[in-house]
Parts: sequence; C-alpha cells; structure tokens
Amino acid sequence: MAGVGSGVHGLAREALSDRGNDYFQELLADAGGGIGKNTEVSASGGVEKSNDIAGYSILKADSKEAALAILKDNPHFTMPNATVDIAEVMVM
Repeated sequence: MAGVGSGVHGLAREALSDRGNDYFQELLADAGGGIGKNTEVSASGGVEKSNDIAGYSILKADSKEAALAILKDNPHFTMPNATVDIAEVMVM
C-alpha cells in the first residue's frame, strides 16, 4: 500500500495543491477522513464486510446538480478508475 502523498494518492494531493486548498476548504462542511472495513450489524450479530469506500467528505451544495458541478474537476479523478458517490445528508 502506498503511503499518503505517494503513488496515485500523491497525484490527487498534488492536484489539490495546484487548485488551492482554500478553494476546497470553502466547499467542505467536513473534510472527513479515511474509512476502514465495515461490520454489518443485525439482530443476529455482526459480520465483517468489505467495501469500496476509501473515505468521505461532506460537501456544501444546494442540490445534487450543484454538487455534480463542483465535483466535475475533482482531483481524485487523476487516480485510475476513481469514482465519487454523492448522497444528501438528511437533517433529522
């Protein structure tokens, strides 16, 4: 596994630096973090699972369309086969 700032992850970090961290910080409600393996929990207990999620961030956007427009130039797309999923955070 490549360390932070090296390999393909380094490409995304470099792209972020080129674009300007201030720009991205203004768009984030939460910069997030990395995600490890998950455990699926049900009434019968927990089962270790694997997921494709590497991390999360919470983006400030007025709509999904606005989020898509912001993410179209996401620096993580410099990594081979990179994808970003978006979902609305529901206020409870």
